[in-house]
Amino acid sequence: MKPQIIAHRGWSGRYPENTILAFEKALELPVDGLEFDLRRTADGEIVLSHEPDVNMHSNGTGLIKDLTLKELKKLDFGIKKNEMFAGTRIPEFNEFLDAVIAKRPDVWLAVELKEDDEELARRAFKALEEHNLFGQCSIISFKSNMLRAAKKYVPELPRHGFSTLNLPDEGDDPEYLSLLNRVGININSLNLKIAEFYHSRGVKIDTWAPGTPAQYAVARACQIDFVTTNDPDIILDLQSKKSYLD
Repeated sequence: MKPQIIAHRGWSGRYPENTILAFEKALELPVDGLEFDLRRTADGEIVLSHEPDVNMHSNGTGLIKDLTLKELKKLDFGIKKNEMFAGTRIPEFNEFLDAVIAKRPDVWLAVELKEDDEELARRAFKALEEHNLFGQCSIISFKSNMLRAAKKYVPELPRHGFSTLNLPDEGDDPEYLSLLNRVGININSLNLKIAEFYHSRGVKIDTWAPGTPAQYAVARACQIDFVTTNDPDIILDLQSKKSYLD
């Protein structure tokens, strides 16, 4: 089986990450899903951002949790990627969901909760429910509390955590492993041994963020289930080539 291809923060290799533009461009490709990151603003709204601050990707400064939605919407989240993207704004979660439904309502959504914030989780789940998207999403977090919140509020959704760089040993928390339906492993840490460990326990594997033929070959050799990539165009092209087909 070929792995499903997930666009990491949209088509982030080419467009400003976690923006409507990056997601709409990704959906022009035959990707299977979109991965994105959620945070709360100072006034409690949910926006898409991987970073806790706006410094890296906008013309502003400060933490998202300290800025209101109105303040965030004044910032340019495209110009640092390229001047041609000047004027790109940070999207609200509901704005993103509306755009996805308008463009490709059946696409898979990999929802990453970036903060250890149960209110963020609760509000995100409510928005997904209101958009009738529970049947096509998974919940991702590095925070075990967020995975536990997902299990409590929406137990039917796949929960996606992360592996340590090495195989878990007897000292690792067995409850954490029991929370996982999926596990994320960086492509630079992925190998057959760790893949077999998780697959033998019924946990599907997602690797991020391969963007070269050599990296994709490693992912295929480990028989991973999902490839989350900044460069979906490259990975889709590799996947279509005869040498990579099953």
